[in-house]
Amino acid sequence: WSISPSYTYTSSKSLNNFTLMYSQNTFKDFNVLSGALNANEADNIVLSYMLSMLKNPFSFSTMLSYFDNNASYGSLLTKSLRLNFGYKFFKKKLSTTAGIMLAHNEINSASSGSQVMILSGAKYALTQKLFFSLNTSINMFHYGETRPGLSYRENFLRTSIIYKF
Repeated sequence: WSISPSYTYTSSKSLNNFTLMYSQNTFKDFNVLSGALNANEADNIVLSYMLSMLKNPFSFSTMLSYFDNNASYGSLLTKSLRLNFGYKFFKKKLSTTAGIMLAHNEINSASSGSQVMILSGAKYALTQKLFFSLNTSINMFHYGETRPGLSYRENFLRTSIIYKF
């Protein structure tokens, strides 16, 4: 089950949206390979805020997230914060975004890891229905106590052509 109340406030200068989401999932799954029955319980809380300026092309959003998953094979707790900024140029033909996400992960209440993800993107309107998009991210993950001294970095680049019908 989940609940997700939202409140939107519009002034003469901005649109503000606040959303709170809570979900709880409880289920059992049967592993057809091992024959094991696994219990799984997950709680998720997300708080988000979005600001969009009405007279200039600036936007901002933030999200706080808490995810607690307990399963037969162990537990995972993830807490994260995400900040995004957006701005439109050239009479709103070019939309740009930049953001950062910080996360802390705990496995079985003992070990922890951290993650920093830097995001950026641009979308340009070639016509009213045709767009070119470029998105990048750098994901830096440190395992912490689960694998001391180990970390990885993942660089991602996606280009796309979008046609709206």
